[in-house]
Amino acid sequence: DNGGISWSGPSNTGFSSPNPFVSALVIDPASPTVVYAADRYSGVYRSTDKGRTWSPFPDAAMTGLSFRAVKDLALGPGVLYAATEGGGVFRHDGLPSASFSITGATSGALSALILTADVQPAAADQGLPRNIYVAALVGPQLYVRTPSGWERWTGGALPVYASGPMSRRTITLLDGTIDMTGLLGVEFYVGYGTDENDLLTNRRYAKVYTVR
Repeated sequence: DNGGISWSGPSNTGFSSPNPFVSALVIDPASPTVVYAADRYSGVYRSTDKGRTWSPFPDAAMTGLSFRAVKDLALGPGVLYAATEGGGVFRHDGLPSASFSITGATSGALSALILTADVQPAAADQGLPRNIYVAALVGPQLYVRTPSGWERWTGGALPVYASGPMSRRTITLLDGTIDMTGLLGVEFYVGYGTDENDLLTNRRYAKVYTVR
């Protein structure tokens, strides 16, 4: 925190051993408070508080890392690589990026359309309380999705679809019960923010589908 003028530690809380053999450290450029550590004998760990505490990565079982003698780590866009001694190279996809990603997916005919949105928050928003907003533009009229369903927006604060700590999630906008055949051109949007001002000012939203 002060450029190496003074030191504190060791910070070993969360490692499987009280004296881990740390062979590599990498800082996530998308979120500088996040650090990954390789223990030469027990696998990969992550800290979200600048190395003060640690936890096995990506979960308690280190799922996917079948060989635990990790010698080195490397970060790519959304990917963490682990080089092991004798077990080859492992990779973990889906790390949060500096920017958010919201994409839509559809299935079925327009008469029974299913529309979902994959919401991947930016690294800086991971785990923090945020509101999720869902809307549809039908001509000049805005409709919003609430926990109880779609409703016409008549002004005032935008209703919140969901709220809580942010993590990657899939949202269902249409579940196949609404016939969209006569609603060509309708646009669907999904976004998130601390409030609607954050949502709109920082453009934390994306169009996920246009009915065609």
